[in-house]
Amino acid sequence: MKQIVSVKVASAVIAGLGLAAGGVGIVGASAGSIDGTGRDSNNEVNASDSTRTNSASANNVGVTNNNPQLAGSGNASVRDNNNGGSAKSGDAAVAGNLTVDGTVSNGSTGGNGGSSAAAAAPASNSGTITGTGRDSNNEVNLRSTTTTNTAKLNNVKVTNNNTQAAVTGNASVHDNRTGGDATSGNASVSSNTNVTLNTAN
Repeated sequence: MKQIVSVKVASAVIAGLGLAAGGVGIVGASAGSIDGTGRDSNNEVNASDSTRTNSASANNVGVTNNNPQLAGSGNASVRDNNNGGSAKSGDAAVAGNLTVDGTVSNGSTGGNGGSSAAAAAPASNSGTITGTGRDSNNEVNLRSTTTTNTAKLNNVKVTNNNTQAAVTGNASVHDNRTGGDATSGNASVSSNTNVTLNTAN
């Protein structure tokens, strides 16, 4: 006579993509027992459990700045006069500023700063065989399997297209009996770009 008791328990803990979420799965204990079989009997108790934990986090951060700027002043001209005054074109100035501060975090689980699901606590399996007769073959097999899979991905892209131009106009004094001064204005361009991006899994 052969008597077999088999118990199998499986569980899974899954963390969603890009979420700072996790959980602890507690697998219920499995137990099996055989008692009071006769002589020359074959008795076997098998208890097993399997736990699978999957976690994934993905961060996609992108900054694009298109900033074309053009400044220009008009032309100034003094001509065809007996007594001509001075000619001065205006100033042309361009200033641009971009500041980006970004922080992306998927929470913290397990102390690693990332999005993950805590592994399920292993089950406490047990098996007993008692009261069998003489010359009996008795086996108790306990097995526990835990698998943890973690995937993390960060994509960060910064694009800054900053085209700036400052052009002053022409200043001219000509064809006058008495002519003044001709002065072109000032042209200035300035740009400040500060980008700070922080990601954490």
